[in-house]
Amino acid sequence: MKRIALVLLAFASIAISDPALASVSPAPTASPAKSAANAAADFIKRGRAFIRAHNNAAAIEMFNKAIAVEPNDAVAYAARGDAKANLNDDKGALADYDQAIALDPQYEYAYATRCDTRDVMNDETAALEDCNKAVALDPTDGFAWERRGRVNYYLNDYKSADSDLSKAISINDADGEAYADRCNARRALQQFDGARTDCAQAVTITPDRPFAFMARGHLEEATGEFTAAVKDLGKCLSLDSGDAICHFYRGLAYTNHGDWGKAKSDYDAYLKVYPNDGDALFNRATAEKHLGDTASAIVDAKAALNQYKVDGRTSDAADAQTLLDSLHG
Repeated sequence: MKRIALVLLAFASIAISDPALASVSPAPTASPAKSAANAAADFIKRGRAFIRAHNNAAAIEMFNKAIAVEPNDAVAYAARGDAKANLNDDKGALADYDQAIALDPQYEYAYATRCDTRDVMNDETAALEDCNKAVALDPTDGFAWERRGRVNYYLNDYKSADSDLSKAISINDADGEAYADRCNARRALQQFDGARTDCAQAVTITPDRPFAFMARGHLEEATGEFTAAVKDLGKCLSLDSGDAICHFYRGLAYTNHGDWGKAKSDYDAYLKVYPNDGDALFNRATAEKHLGDTASAIVDAKAALNQYKVDGRTSDAADAQTLLDSLHG
């Protein structure tokens, strides 16, 4: 199952609103009295203020100006990559991080953020290489450890993920994402008590972020706490109505409740974003079968069967064939 990237707001430990930009000096212009490097630094500073204000398009304009006056400024390229990543322009972000590293092969932050972008693009092997480089260059960067932990989780190396995320938390125990990610890793390791503690901490630290409720909702769904899962995943969706992953997990909870109509609605929302997910197709076909919509169930069961075959999931393909046979009666 694919996933949605968590938005990375670089240097966003202190959020500001648009009016606060009034305190930022007017956009600088390079002059003979100011060096290109200083002019670029001023543009970068202003661009980062725009990122903190969630105005990534304006931030990109500032970083473009920085690069125009100082084309060899690795920091400007990395900062522009952050803004592009926030706008889900993953290819553009990757190109900027590549350029930042080409200009400065020891630029740890660029490796860490390129790791994050490659993770989002499902290139986990390359992402792991970047995160390994980042933690080697700066073992005190909690962000790099947190991102490597997430990559290891998606590589199904849950013990390494737990270790990396524990390191990230030891560096910054206010990192809500690290707690949510370690909750996921410990759920996968079936260390449910530790997972519950981590998810509770993630929700306490970041009550306004959907990922905290997603992680806890997934844990609750996996441990049979379906009513609690529906509540937490609903909270995730109230914070971000477009979070398809929360729709998927809530669909699972509704399925286990036998609430087939609501389950189908969640799978519908998820499949709009990820139309080739075999599990969601199979689950929606099951819901449609229970709702008496045999024609739609057959279509989805066939699609699930084909996708499982493409993915090499032989056992799941057999289950899809069994479902399909039952629909043909």
